[in-house]
Amino acid sequence: MKDTVNYEENLPQGVELNDSAVYMENDLVPQVKGEKITLLYGEDDLTFSAKGFETFASKLRAADNEVRTFSFPKSGHMLLYDNGGEKAKKIIEDVIGVK
Repeated sequence: MKDTVNYEENLPQGVELNDSAVYMENDLVPQVKGEKITLLYGEDDLTFSAKGFETFASKLRAADNEVRTFSFPKSGHMLLYDNGGEKAKKIIEDVIGVK
């Protein structure tokens, strides 16, 4: 996910993160095909932007995957413990078939 928000806090790790994201997006993601994928993300994540998550979802869709996205306002990467956590847990339970 190259649309990182605050990688400048640690530039060497930011550069490595960016290189890893490019490799993932260009080489790894296109190899994932024919899957049903559910992506949950916080709109206010301090590490990755909402745009980055949607870009990731688009690349998965382009590789012939069925992708559902759920965004949660006023939440970040600690989504299960943050605003919307209970809704996020319910979505996960539904995906894995918890009754």
